[in-house]
Amino acid sequence: MICFLLHDYIMPFFCPKIERNISLSTFCYTDGMRFLGRSIAWIKTNWLYTVLLLFLCSIYVVLRLVSIRNLPMFVDEAIYVRWAQAGLHNPDLRLTSLSDGKQPLFIWLVTFAMGYIPNPITAGRLVSIFTGFLTGVGLFLLAYELFKNKWVSILTVTFFACLPFSLAFNRMALYESTSGMFLVWSLLLGILLTKNLQLHYSLTLALFLGGGILTKTTGFLSIYLLPVLLFLLPISKSNRISRLFTWTSLVVVAIGASLLYYSVLHLSSQFYQVNEKNAIFVYHIEELIQYDAFLNWIPHLATLANWIMLYTSIPTAIFFIASLFFLTSQWKQKMILLLWFIIPFIGYGLFGRQLNARYLYPIFLPLLPLFSANILDAYKHTKIKKLIILPIFICIFSMFFVDYRIVFSLASSPIPKEDLSQYINGPSAGGGIKQSVAYLSQKAQEGPIYIATEGIYGSLPTTAMELYFLDYPSVQKSGFEVSGRVPKLLAEKTHEMPVYIVFNQTQNPPNWPMGKISEYKKGISDSYLRLYRLQKIPLSLCKSYLQKDAKTYVDECEYPSISSSK
Repeated sequence: MICFLLHDYIMPFFCPKIERNISLSTFCYTDGMRFLGRSIAWIKTNWLYTVLLLFLCSIYVVLRLVSIRNLPMFVDEAIYVRWAQAGLHNPDLRLTSLSDGKQPLFIWLVTFAMGYIPNPITAGRLVSIFTGFLTGVGLFLLAYELFKNKWVSILTVTFFACLPFSLAFNRMALYESTSGMFLVWSLLLGILLTKNLQLHYSLTLALFLGGGILTKTTGFLSIYLLPVLLFLLPISKSNRISRLFTWTSLVVVAIGASLLYYSVLHLSSQFYQVNEKNAIFVYHIEELIQYDAFLNWIPHLATLANWIMLYTSIPTAIFFIASLFFLTSQWKQKMILLLWFIIPFIGYGLFGRQLNARYLYPIFLPLLPLFSANILDAYKHTKIKKLIILPIFICIFSMFFVDYRIVFSLASSPIPKEDLSQYINGPSAGGGIKQSVAYLSQKAQEGPIYIATEGIYGSLPTTAMELYFLDYPSVQKSGFEVSGRVPKLLAEKTHEMPVYIVFNQTQNPPNWPMGKISEYKKGISDSYLRLYRLQKIPLSLCKSYLQKDAKTYVDECEYPSISSSK
């Protein structure tokens, strides 16, 4: 695979005069050292490109790694990493993500990383940083393959490294960074297949298509969008039908092989959950009229466009839009990139039942080579070069400004307010989790403790405590649903060991006999995570109570009696 990538993707950039039709075996065994020598010679001759690439790589790594441990975990991060941790310790659970309708490839990558990195959240985030780096490599090669201009590739990677959109989601243990990587490489391989019509491109494309759909259902977009690549199919009147048949056959092979990889998910009895999960986020065609999707179409598109503007910085978004005036040159290549964004974008606006800004990140990536090529075209056709150079620097500065806020003051950064609520300022953000874990870890070293966390499956504090106290034999833990009465289990545990309670969603904890240890503010909001210690509760105050469903009984302790006995 490494030789194949060198032969077909890397070699044409560094050594464009080498013919692509050199056989793979000849390249690997005969011309490998020659390629290395020519690459070194290229670096010496094109030292400016080399320095720029190394500088951009440094910017990418530094921006993604700075303060990454200080970023509070997001509830989805905690869930995904917990699945990975379960798979690490029990191979039978490596398809457990399907129980929630999520494909497992990202979880497998995190599982692999956790074998070498002790902190689970850090392991998940480093996977996103690594796949983000591969996304940048893919964008670099994609830009060069389409426009045969090294400066277009350099500018594309510059925008990617500085883009607040990529920075935000390359730093989080979420699916989007990996999903974006597979989309970019699927587009690149699809273009190479269309231009060369060779079987090995088809089989390699299948790997990335398969990786995309094993990561997230949106990976199927890369399959649905393959016909757009016909813009680049080299045909003439004499070979039109034969070339179209060849292309179709190779694409069918690629899709068939990718679906074969996807079929591994049928090994799990929970595979049906994928479609049920998709139905939560996406309308079926027959539901569009029933749920007034067409009436909400334009407002949804406006919301999505606003999120993109905020995540690119407003000056950059304006400059990108202005660059579309230069769409006519090399219009086939640019039209492919534009359609790979426009079609999913319109689809999200129409079919999206629940919208989220991070879903736009993968489909936005093909626009970066498009904008870079347009900007270079504008530079060539403008007599006053400063009119182009100055806006580029303004865009980069504005993106760095947003980047700085995301890294060092996320709670007040100029990104969508919906994301601020999710990732830093709301109950789904993990503010206080790190401090609570540190405090409880210290108490666990002194003796057995019991940790009760608000919420059951999917609860942030419950999942976080499972993550960090998996290997603590002195720690017992469980989740609970908040009500006016204390669960009998907790009352029993107060007679055996210290019982600590973590409230996250509930901002006005019930009147239980407990003492507050600390509270931690989430960003700049009025939401807090609170840590309490429960006092001993007489078991005589506990009995079975009929629940709201009028069908089940639960053993609980009546808190008014507890209050009056204090």
